[in-house]
Amino acid sequence: MISLSAVDLDKMAPWLAEMKAAGLSIAKSTDHYAIYKGSELVGFTGLMWIGKTARFKSSYIFPQYRRQGIYDASQKLLIAIAKAANATMLEATATKMSKQWFLDNGFEVVVQFRDMIKVEKPL
Repeated sequence: MISLSAVDLDKMAPWLAEMKAAGLSIAKSTDHYAIYKGSELVGFTGLMWIGKTARFKSSYIFPQYRRQGIYDASQKLLIAIAKAANATMLEATATKMSKQWFLDNGFEVVVQFRDMIKVEKPL
């Protein structure tokens, strides 16, 4: 079972270099969440709020836990958090690794960058 738990940025410190090396930008203004599979920490994710828009930020699954459905489950939990907070729009800048998930889950491309896309989905 996948769950999310709010986490302070300082508690993520041991993994920040690894996350940044993977191309993630870590913002202090993001609501960060630790991702757990059962009781085991398997990654991090977050939401940044801009008015009623929830922006997916800094999702990172530790390499040894990838391809197990954890990303899918954690992103769906973020959508539930956004809905509970009355968000009206979801958005993300998707990398090559996450692009297909957003497209498969009803997000539309609004901007194409060289290696990434900006996507959004109204709620």
